[in-house]
Amino acid sequence: MRTPDDDGDQWNELSVAVRERGGDLYQAARGQDYPAARKHYRTMLESCNACHQHFADGEYQLEP
Repeated sequence: MRTPDDDGDQWNELSVAVRERGGDLYQAARGQDYPAARKHYRTMLESCNACHQHFADGEYQLEP
């Protein structure tokens, strides 16, 4: 992983969360479970936005 010098632990925690939520989304989409895929997509974006909030001063917020 590409860990920054400052707040590296936070970066790793957030990036792992995004990766795990992306895996959940992939599995739901692969299983053609649209309601679950939609739920996991929103959850993944929440993780993305949490990282952007912390490391990009709130810029690049993604809308579900």
